[in-house]
Amino acid sequence: MSKVSRRLTIVVLGPLKDWPEIQKLEEQGHTIFCSPSITEPVPPGHPAAGVLLKRLEEADLIIGPQCWYFDIKHRKYLTQAIKQARLKRYGIPAKKAGKKNEESIDEPSAASDVSLSSEGD
Repeated sequence: MSKVSRRLTIVVLGPLKDWPEIQKLEEQGHTIFCSPSITEPVPPGHPAAGVLLKRLEEADLIIGPQCWYFDIKHRKYLTQAIKQARLKRYGIPAKKAGKKNEESIDEPSAASDVSLSSEGD
C-alpha cells in the first residue's frame, strides 16, 4: 500500500477505531488518535483532559458516531444537522409517524442524501 503525501491528523472516537478503513488510513501514513469515548467524564485537571482537547483542536478530521464537521462553508447546513440529530435521538415525530414512511433514517435514499463537499467549493 502506498503512503500519501498529504497526511491528515484524524481523531477517531468510540467503536469506529476498529473499522478496517481506519486501519488502512493509518497504514497510508495519516496520524490517527483513538479515544474510547468522548462521553466518558474526565475529572477537571486530569492530564487526559488536556491531551484529548489538544488533539481535538489540532485534528483535520474528527470521526465518531455522532460527529459533524462544520466550518464556514457548511454553516447553512446547521439547521439540517440539528434536525438529523433530533431524529437520531428521538425518532420520527408522532404526527409524522402515522404517515407512510418506509425510509430508514440510517439508510437515506439517494434523493434525500446531501453532499456537503460539492456545495460552495
